[in-house]
Amino acid sequence: VEIAGPGVGVLSTVPIGYYTKRSGYESWKGTSMACPHVAAVAAKVWSYFPECKNWEIRNAMNRAAYHPEAAAGDFSYCDKYIGHGHVRALDMFNLLLEHGCKAGGVSISGDLTPRGNMVGGC
Repeated sequence: VEIAGPGVGVLSTVPIGYYTKRSGYESWKGTSMACPHVAAVAAKVWSYFPECKNWEIRNAMNRAAYHPEAAAGDFSYCDKYIGHGHVRALDMFNLLLEHGCKAGGVSISGDLTPRGNMVGGC
């Protein structure tokens, strides 16, 4: 896990009669529900900063994440349950607005990143 998104009780569309006879919606959980939220945050924020590289968006997303166990300003905290923390779109946007594409740190091939070697997971 690198970053967490909402993944419990997420309303999703389903084919009527396949999973339910009531409507075309069901409340589901898991990575299939969380991944689209995280991807949507990345895409939406990236649309405001098209000059940024994909890894710069990823690093900024990880740096802006909120982890309830991390001390304030500790960008190195990461665990196997929610990674760097919960995705936060507005904080990511503001970080990039204030500091530009390098807000999340240097590329994976560079010397420094704010949370260590970001190659996936912790």
